[in-house]
Amino acid sequence: MNTKNDDIALYAGGLEQKQSKPFPLSRLILYHFLIPTAIIITAVNFFLGDSYKSSPQDRLEQALSSNEFEEASLIYQKLLKDDFSSINLHRDYLRNQSLINDFSHDNTAYSDTVNTYFKYATSKDPLEADIGNYAIGYLYSLNGKYWDSLIYYSRVNDRQMPFLNNSIGYCLLQLGERKDAMSYFYKEIEADGNIAGACMNLVEILYEDKNFELLERLISNPRTSPHISIRLKRITHIEQQQPLKYLAALFNYSHVLPAGLAASILVLAVWFFYLRKLDVFEPEKYRYMLLMLAGGMICAEFCTFFYDITNYSLGFNIGRGMFNDLLYCIFAIGLIEEAVKIIPFLIMLRYSKEINEPVDYLIYASVSALGFAFVENLLYFNESGLASITGRAFTAVLLHMSMSTFAVYGLLYTKYFRKNNRPVFWLSLSFSAAVLVHGLYDFWLIANVEEQYRLFSIIILIAATWKFSTIIKNSLSISAFNLEEKNRVLHLTRYLAYSLMAIILMQYVLIAVQHGALKANINMLQGISAFYFLLFVLIMTMGNIQLKPNKTHDSQEMEIKTTSLE
Repeated sequence: MNTKNDDIALYAGGLEQKQSKPFPLSRLILYHFLIPTAIIITAVNFFLGDSYKSSPQDRLEQALSSNEFEEASLIYQKLLKDDFSSINLHRDYLRNQSLINDFSHDNTAYSDTVNTYFKYATSKDPLEADIGNYAIGYLYSLNGKYWDSLIYYSRVNDRQMPFLNNSIGYCLLQLGERKDAMSYFYKEIEADGNIAGACMNLVEILYEDKNFELLERLISNPRTSPHISIRLKRITHIEQQQPLKYLAALFNYSHVLPAGLAASILVLAVWFFYLRKLDVFEPEKYRYMLLMLAGGMICAEFCTFFYDITNYSLGFNIGRGMFNDLLYCIFAIGLIEEAVKIIPFLIMLRYSKEINEPVDYLIYASVSALGFAFVENLLYFNESGLASITGRAFTAVLLHMSMSTFAVYGLLYTKYFRKNNRPVFWLSLSFSAAVLVHGLYDFWLIANVEEQYRLFSIIILIAATWKFSTIIKNSLSISAFNLEEKNRVLHLTRYLAYSLMAIILMQYVLIAVQHGALKANINMLQGISAFYFLLFVLIMTMGNIQLKPNKTHDSQEMEIKTTSLE
């Protein structure tokens, strides 16, 4: 070894011969955050900046996303001049008007809008007359005047007009005429009009009536099947006793986008190699870690099966009051997810000898959770969910790993501090704690609570992250393979800074590719404070792992005689 360089690394993961100086915060911010961000943003705006030369449709989308409904109204009027025959465009314009004007009163704005379309309705031009009558009927429908709507819908001469039959069916449904409404929804589908809307209305009726035979026909129809949710397909296959079709729906990945898959792989890789870098004394074989990863992915799919049992068969759902929602988050989410994530770990523990030091418990449990989170991310990272990539990478994925670590901690504690005394008791205790914390985290996120209370989920996440890193640090320090005589620091700050920053920038690039640089810039500005706050928290809690020498090490007995991990 070159004695002139006392800082030669002992391990590629960052365990150094001498404790190095902390990476200066100013340099970290400059080199790891600001410069890469500036380069990527500049490149994206240079190559994908055409979105600034936006079309009217782009400006319309921007106005609607910013709740600038008056601006949107002007853009709609310009679009209608170019494409007056578009029924869908008229509907969107009228819906936008309903957000500006109070249609529940006969005010001036309401009258002006109706009068505009009355002129069309009395036109000698058949197209203008049909659009005018349909639009007036739609305006009345927005105002809840369904009988008046039906009168004007009946005056439309083109009975195959897109949206017409679905709109008639909707009014009849609101008036309690379910059978007649269904016939019009079927007409809309046959006319190849608003299939998505008609299918949604039909599905609602059939599901309420438990008419799974007709639902099965819709699922089998190539035109309507894409508009039926995967969950409803699974429920229908359960009711129709079609196990093979149920499994096909269970393992259906047709919704996965290439961009979502790429993002999911990056998030998985970042945390997988972070866990790999933690195992400094007796690194695990890749094949076992990958096997555990695959196990977590497979078990994630069967988690959906338990959701179906809970939600449909048992009728246990969220949205039925605070106490119900709390129980749901704990038992229908926390319990199910922690149970399926721990299965691959328990199999590995029972049938292999790879888990042979304290940190192995935490690493394998976390890898299983990472596989679970990968499958979950595939569901979330769809076209409308690309903006959630960073949020899930920094929160949900880390929470899954932390909770799995907490769940198996009882087994670790039993083996190394209780001489395998009462393992079931200690596992039950740690597993229950993980379920409870997981449930509380989800409760403040998804239950019907005030927005400010969602801060509790962030507090839980930060506390879980800190505890996760503490347990890892102490597990490494008492490893039987720890032969060090001095305190060491496992430096992972640079790795986290680069890799987590890569996730932020990948989200930015994917949104730019899908929707243009303008939307990517807006998304970055909206989330930048939260992104960098979470990034700072993760680096501070998990960037440097302090290691202490294991003074009680016995190479023959491989026994740890310390009294506590805490």
